[in-house]
Amino acid sequence: MRVLTTVAVLILGGGWGQAAQSASLITVEPHGSQTAEKRANAWKEVGAEKRKIIESYLMRELGFSSTAHTQLLGAYRQQNESSEAGMLLHIQQLDLMGARLFWSVLVDPDAMSVRVLYHVDASKVSSAFVPIADPAL
Repeated sequence: MRVLTTVAVLILGGGWGQAAQSASLITVEPHGSQTAEKRANAWKEVGAEKRKIIESYLMRELGFSSTAHTQLLGAYRQQNESSEAGMLLHIQQLDLMGARLFWSVLVDPDAMSVRVLYHVDASKVSSAFVPIADPAL
């Protein structure tokens, strides 16, 4: 029921941000450093299968609150050891008023890994990227 409430708020609650991709649990909020369009395009660039796996992982491991929204805060390019530019996505979940942070993560969609920067349960915070497991496997 909580998931259905969250999905309904994200899809129908246009005042809190537009969905980065239809049927996505991740929204794109107005933010000063990057345009919503740039972040939405970065999320679409990840690909539907990977987006589904990432969203499933976030829901399963970090939790989705029925009184919160999850947003793509930033999409960044990074240089890795092989000099290839990779993408990092900064995703966080806040309460509906934006006053309380539930969790904040960096996601590397190329390596399918995540680093938990903040979580209300401090035991879930990680100092390194950890693999995102596909729940279907």
